[in-house]
Amino acid sequence: MSIVLEGLTVVGISARVATNPELDGNDPANFCNTTTIGADMQLEMGTTYRESLFAPGCNTRELRKDNTNAAFCTLIVALRKALCRVY
Repeated sequence: MSIVLEGLTVVGISARVATNPELDGNDPANFCNTTTIGADMQLEMGTTYRESLFAPGCNTRELRKDNTNAAFCTLIVALRKALCRVY
């Protein structure tokens, strides 16, 4: 299991690793693969889940920054912990 997937699962966030070759992040031209270490993570999330991370009606680029909620914090903390294990 990937470190990120494990970190999300532990806090109750449903996640999976993409198995579709067009979505699995292996394309050398993918921005995530142009980092110094040649890898990164890329999250794809549905609209409903994304909306659940912000106050009602605040899922817009302008409003997201100042309207996060506990679900957003759970996601961010899980991702930061996972990334600390990688680096």
